[in-house]
Amino acid sequence: MWVDPLVDLRRAAAATGTAALLLLSLGSGPILADTSSVECGQLAAYTAPDPSGPTDGSLTLGLSSTWDILATATISPAAASALPSGGGNGPTCLALGLDGSGKVTSIDFAPHGTLSGPVTFDSGSGYYILADRLIIPTSVTDAYPALDGLFATSYQAGSTLTIAFDVDTTSGGFSGFDGHAAFCGKATPVKAGVAKVGKAHLPASILSAAAKTALVNDAGQNVCAKVHSTGTIGQSGISTSAAVTIKLVDPAATPPATATITVDQAPAPASNAALAWVLVLAGASVAMLTILVRRRTAGTARGAG
Repeated sequence: MWVDPLVDLRRAAAATGTAALLLLSLGSGPILADTSSVECGQLAAYTAPDPSGPTDGSLTLGLSSTWDILATATISPAAASALPSGGGNGPTCLALGLDGSGKVTSIDFAPHGTLSGPVTFDSGSGYYILADRLIIPTSVTDAYPALDGLFATSYQAGSTLTIAFDVDTTSGGFSGFDGHAAFCGKATPVKAGVAKVGKAHLPASILSAAAKTALVNDAGQNVCAKVHSTGTIGQSGISTSAAVTIKLVDPAATPPATATITVDQAPAPASNAALAWVLVLAGASVAMLTILVRRRTAGTARGAG
């Protein structure tokens, strides 16, 4: 029996349309794919997941970032060993696998990571706080002008600070940093060991003679400063360097004054300085928890009023 091929095509099209409608009706909700993310900050708290429970775990970095960890999550051997004792003990960068709802499916130490955001200051504890994730005490910025040129200036100027970190993927601790700060304002020459660009105070020790001269020549005029600080953190202590560039805001009015210098290149501190750094970071995590409690208490008081 002869069958009109057009009839078969119409029947196939109708069947395909019905199947498509069925698939659309079944899949009306969004399909959320797994993602990955590198997150850096002070390890404030960690509860390991328990697949035998099964019981989910949790992870908190800094003052406000918390993730649920699925009971079935894959934890690398290094992270499984270091994280349980690392809660409240120091900063790190983590490579997180996340499901469609944002829950953690895998954790490992990331070799590199970046933090970027505003810098605030907690006067009660004397700590700078970057992006609500990382705490640096003033005792460290006072000891290392290259860090003061990043944290203190960004806080004073109200500008964004960006720092990239290198991480020891065995311990999870920071092994190096590369930070950039930028801000503008009226130039004030060095006085009592400090120069100013707007509200930001620049330690004289990170300024070259050319930069200091530029601040004198451009005093009272609007300039922009860029601070690039790098450092390594190891068993022998911390070694830092800084480069500062200063330019007039309006280069057409006056040739821009630019200066770059590398400083803080004295021999690395002895191992006790490295130990002091570890203790400072441990203290910073305790301070972070204290700040968090104080913020929550203040929020509760405001809510009660």
